Amino acid sequence: MNVIFRNAMTIAQKEFADNLWSPIFLILLASFSLISIASCYQYGVIATNFVGMMDSLMPGILRGLFFFTSTLSQFIPLFGIALSFDTLLREEKSGSMNVLLTHPVYRDNIITGKILGAMMSLLLVIAVSMALSIGTLLMFIGEEITLFEISRIALYFILAYLYSVIFLGSGLFISIIAKNTSDSLIYNIVVWLFFTIAYSDIIRAILYVFGIQIVDADGNLSVIFQQLLGIAPAYHYQQLVNGLFDVGQTIPYVLSNFWMDLTILVVVPMVLLVLSFIAFLRKDITL
Repeated sequence: MNVIFRNAMTIAQKEFADNLWSPIFLILLASFSLISIASCYQYGVIATNFVGMMDSLMPGILRGLFFFTSTLSQFIPLFGIALSFDTLLREEKSGSMNVLLTHPVYRDNIITGKILGAMMSLLLVIAVSMALSIGTLLMFIGEEITLFEISRIALYFILAYLYSVIFLGSGLFISIIAKNTSDSLIYNIVVWLFFTIAYSDIIRAILYVFGIQIVDADGNLSVIFQQLLGIAPAYHYQQLVNGLFDVGQTIPYVLSNFWMDLTILVVVPMVLLVLSFIAFLRKDITL
């Protein structure tokens, strides 16, 4: 068992190091860092010039992160995809997978190490973006971060990570079943565009065509519209974030009230990673 774990961790460390020094990874990290800073800078300017328009009940740092949520929900899945769409295909096409399998390393070691390495890289990306965002906000707000805010920020970090791992898992699964890197990238981009950008608009259009109301008589989203939106991971992520940044509610209340959304953010990435694990074990790799 110790040998198996050691082999998996060795592969994970190599995968993490390869990602860390990959030009594509560094370019994406720099780009997303700039997007994070720009988004929070924009909020800082608004907060400085239009203080009266802001919700005074929510601490400034939390308002800024809430403002940043839509940007993060659209762009962070790209990192999950970038870290996984060719992680196995690259090894197969270069022949290094065949070389690796001739050593006393089993397939479960390889896929476990690949998953752990990608997850470590993704964790670094979110940590960097969050640190830059908070730093930018603090320059404008000039407030001390309280324990109350730290607890919300920590949970927000965990939710963002779980959300991004969903796309990491889907990217890894697609990379295993796809025939080549180009197909894998195209399929993953389609998944990203569909679930993060186009899905809600498509559902609105379909309901409109069939004459189904999106908003009920009380001005709330109709049940059927919410149920259809629930297919997209971004919906559950946004629901949890909305509850988390409602400072009038405690964290235990938020977790209990949005337990279904939290369950989906935890279970879906686990299912995708398990499917990837099984698919790789069953895949025909000719030595």
